[in-house]
Parts: sequence; C-alpha cells; structure tokens
Amino acid sequence: MATQTRYPSSYAQYGSEKQWTNPENACATGDSAYATGTVKDTTTSFTNNLYYNWGFTIPAGSTINSVTLEARCYSSTLSSYFSVAAYQNGTLRGSTARELVSAGSWTIVDNASTGTWSVTELNSNTLAGGLSFLIIGEGNNNTNRSVYCDYVRVTVDYTEAAGTDVEITATVANTATAGNAPSVKANSKVTAPTCSTTTAAPTPDIKCSIGIRGPPANTALAFVAPGISSTGSASVSAPAASSTEAFNVPAISTTSEQAVAATPADTTTSA
Repeated sequence: MATQTRYPSSYAQYGSEKQWTNPENACATGDSAYATGTVKDTTTSFTNNLYYNWGFTIPAGSTINSVTLEARCYSSTLSSYFSVAAYQNGTLRGSTARELVSAGSWTIVDNASTGTWSVTELNSNTLAGGLSFLIIGEGNNNTNRSVYCDYVRVTVDYTEAAGTDVEITATVANTATAGNAPSVKANSKVTAPTCSTTTAAPTPDIKCSIGIRGPPANTALAFVAPGISSTGSASVSAPAASSTEAFNVPAISTTSEQAVAATPADTTTSA
C-alpha cells in the first residue's frame, strides 16, 4: 500500500454563508498564519469554505482504500464546533464529522468516513470534478468568540495495480559475437537458459616436456684383430673407430717377427 498527503491550492465560498477571513492561510502548515472567523451560536453565526485542487498523482488502476480529511482547529475564549466533510461537485460523499473543540487548545478534527472515490476524481484539480473539503466553524451559545483554522489536508491510502509478468527467454550468449540485451519492463520476469556443460570450449592439449631421443648405442660391434703372418714383418695402422662398422685387421703370419703399430685411440669421438 501507499499514501499521498496533500494541501489545497484553491478555495471557494460554500453557498451564501460567511467565509473564513484570509481563507488562503489554511492552505499550508508550518507557519503562524491562520484562517479566522467570529462566531456565536450554531444557527445564526458560522463560517465556512470549500478547499480543492490537491495535486494528487495516484497511479492509474490503483485501488483506493481510504480518504481521510484533517483540519487543525482552535477556539479562543469559549469552546466551538468544527465540522469537516468531503464533497464532489456540490454533493456530500460519506458523512460529516463534527467535534466540539475546547477553548485555548489546538485540535485535529478528522473524518475518514468520506465515501468511495475513483483515481480520476482524486487526481482532478477542479472544483466540479475533484474532491472539495468543507470546513465549518460555529459557536455553541450566543456569545461571540474567535475561531481559527491552521490548515486542512487530505490523505489518500491506495494500493497500486499489480504488474503483469512478462516472460522473456534469452539465448545462450555467443562469446565470439556481442549480442543485444532484450528490453525488459518493470515487474517483468526474465528466464535465462541453463548453461550447457557439454559444449564448453575444448582445452588445448599442451605438452609439458619435449624429449629428443637418438638411436641406442650399438654395443654389438666387435673389433676383429687381423691375423699376423710369420714369414715377414708388416706394419698395420688401424683406422679410426666407427660406431657403425666393424674393423678387420689383416692376417699376420706367425713364422716371422712382425711389429704392429696401432693407432692411438681417439678420445674425442666416443661412441
């Protein structure tokens, strides 16, 4: 629920009866300016005005729960009656609240029995189309006394119309192309699809280490010493060792003294 409280911006005479003096002073609060009047008994002397043009901005479609009138009133030397009522285009709505206010005491006279009102009527600022607030001050005997009205105001209690749910289904976002977000009104419900866990982008296969392997050492190669002939001498120089070939030493005769010179090992080319 929500409420709006407003003070009037306009006033008018009610019928041919005496008006309040300075009736504009009842259009606001927070100051020391009052609408005033002099009254005696209830049948021959009283003062009144109609106030309207409230400036309500109640949303269309709202339900009006209540309309309450309030007037802050004062009587000087003797007690006086104050009456408040709601009118629409000269016709009473609801009932009139009448209260005897004691002398020398500011009193709020209120009225919540104001009948049924539409949003259109309450938002209207005209005397004919909107709400008008009648405030009457009157005495209770034949002795003159002064009456005062500090302000009049109206409070409307209402419930705004419920919004209509609008369901919008959004497609899964394409991470490669930016999309446009749908326009969503107030009181709307948006349902997004569940994320797919089966179409996630694949994680690249990253090798943590790279090894380089050469062929295994050939441990099966044998060195064959050449045979030596005994019928003469020979000098043999062995070629540098090859890790891929066997080296054959020529045969040497055992019948004569021979000298064989071997080539020093190459320590810089290990197999």
